[in-house]
Amino acid sequence: MTGVPAGEYGNPALVRRGAMKAAAAGAIETYNIQGAAPATLSRLLSGGNAQKLLLARELRGEASVLIAHSPTRGLDVSACRTVHDLLQGAADAGTACVLISEDLEEVLALSTTIAVISRGRLVGEFAAGEVSRAEIGRLMLGHA
Repeated sequence: MTGVPAGEYGNPALVRRGAMKAAAAGAIETYNIQGAAPATLSRLLSGGNAQKLLLARELRGEASVLIAHSPTRGLDVSACRTVHDLLQGAADAGTACVLISEDLEEVLALSTTIAVISRGRLVGEFAAGEVSRAEIGRLMLGHA
């Protein structure tokens, strides 16, 4: 098959399954994805482990931007901490992380800049630590 670019795992005509399996095993260990093996279907993982799997996939490259929408919704406390640590690690490594969340505690814990959108428009932007919870709540409710 000429003209088809070869990626890290080969091309559509010749897939390097061994390399894929090794990368999956490495991600499972690095991200502590419980109950997983390289052949495990992602739909069989718990919410927290599925979330870690997605982060492992997205963070393995050299992404310059990562958008995380409600990354810990429905997760237990331990999985939330792991997801927060992974996002913080990505930001520390230079990835621009855009966190979209209704969880104000999560936003305050992870953000360096906080932007508030209400009714489809930007109503406030602050450096972390320069705005109160009350002010953010007021803006979120449209009392700008």
